[in-house]
Amino acid sequence: MVNGKAVTLNLQDPDSMTSDPFGDLLLDSQGDSELILVRQPGTENQTVLQIPLSSPLGTPQLDDTIFIPPRDGLLLVADTPANTVYAIQRVQFVPGVAYSAGVGAPSNSAANGVGFVGVLNPETGFLTPIASGFQSPHGMAYIVNSGFDSE
Repeated sequence: MVNGKAVTLNLQDPDSMTSDPFGDLLLDSQGDSELILVRQPGTENQTVLQIPLSSPLGTPQLDDTIFIPPRDGLLLVADTPANTVYAIQRVQFVPGVAYSAGVGAPSNSAANGVGFVGVLNPETGFLTPIASGFQSPHGMAYIVNSGFDSE
């Protein structure tokens, strides 16, 4: 419902859904290269936004998005065709920031794009890559640091 009116979304490839730190819902429609953001879901103030995606690596198709919890840890990324799980470690991830995995396809080419993980701005749909070179990253998980020493 948007402003009390029913809305039909014509999504071609809805993929992963998660909730943000505010309780809003974020759905990526992978083949459509867009996000669906549902603010205040289930309330009379609920709003639905369709947000096109963009990145320096071309028009991205997202597979998964997670929001960083308020504790240090590791970001795990599964690269399905490579049959590999990567760990991305930073000194400190910023709590509440969204990270997405996907493929950026060049906007002027049908060629396969570059797999990457990036910081997602859910308001604008812009992704800033932090790691690239994956074949096709899919699932992600954040593992909270429980006192392990990474050195």
